[in-house]
Amino acid sequence: IQELTVTTQLEAALKQHREGLDVVFVDYLQQLMPGRKSSSEFEQVTAVTRDLDSMSMKYGIPFVVASQFSRNAEGIQPSMADLRSSGQIEQAADVIISLWSKAEEATNPARAKIYFDILKNRNGYTLHNTSVKPYALILDQPCFTFREIDLVHREAA
Repeated sequence: IQELTVTTQLEAALKQHREGLDVVFVDYLQQLMPGRKSSSEFEQVTAVTRDLDSMSMKYGIPFVVASQFSRNAEGIQPSMADLRSSGQIEQAADVIISLWSKAEEATNPARAKIYFDILKNRNGYTLHNTSVKPYALILDQPCFTFREIDLVHREAA
């Protein structure tokens, strides 16, 4: 685990430690700065996204990148258009998974029902929650672990 704030720092770390790396996690995209000046947040996120995509290809390592949704998506089922700052995220990503919750279901501060959608999957199926068959997990917030809803219900019984 390294706290890096600029893509050039990340690339230097990859050059030094790429042997044995299976995946790179970035938490989160909007906090990472590009190696060159950018005049707006849109340009910054676009440049960072391009840098990460380039590094992934160059070093043959997948990147898992957390990104923020815009405030418009708060409490609703988000779409790719709700990704904050840049259409470049949609273009560069192979897979986009959204995690979201319904405001009216937020009753227990220790456990939250988290829905997930696969908004984009370049090599497979997408998944969008519907009221007919929702796909969700329970987030145990103090431990930050996800569990299947059926397992939580069985343990409570």
